[in-house]
Amino acid sequence: MALITRRRWLQEGLALLEEAGAEALTIESLTSRLDVTKGSFYHHFTNYQDFQESLLVFWEEEGTLRIVQLAEKEASPPEKLERVLQASLQPSRLDVALRAWAWQDERVRERRFLPCKIPYRMVYSERESYSSAKEEGKSDGAYHQAQMVTRRAGSS
Repeated sequence: MALITRRRWLQEGLALLEEAGAEALTIESLTSRLDVTKGSFYHHFTNYQDFQESLLVFWEEEGTLRIVQLAEKEASPPEKLERVLQASLQPSRLDVALRAWAWQDERVRERRFLPCKIPYRMVYSERESYSSAKEEGKSDGAYHQAQMVTRRAGSS
């Protein structure tokens, strides 16, 4: 029997959620997949609710980090913003599973639909967003979309 870390439990939880949905996300299914006892689960989590909360926090942190790392690969602020928008607007299977879970569970719904925590300041300043949109001949809608993104940066 292998030693399982808290991170491994959370990774497996996200994998199970993505593959089979929230209904399949049980202590029994996780221990079976990881080939460990329930005692291992309770070594890392106080109870199932603690696991759920930890899983959502883990998803937020990992998802945000993934998007930031994608944006950092781009050189200019407009390219960074484009990368962030692409990553944010194309939901993965896991995102779809999380949304479905949120429909079923009010605690998940409250947590899942908080404003995005990506540090948009690294992507665009408000002045840059307006200038870039106008220079590229984009509509006022593109400017307002970029402006909305920069406003989130000030509120996080």
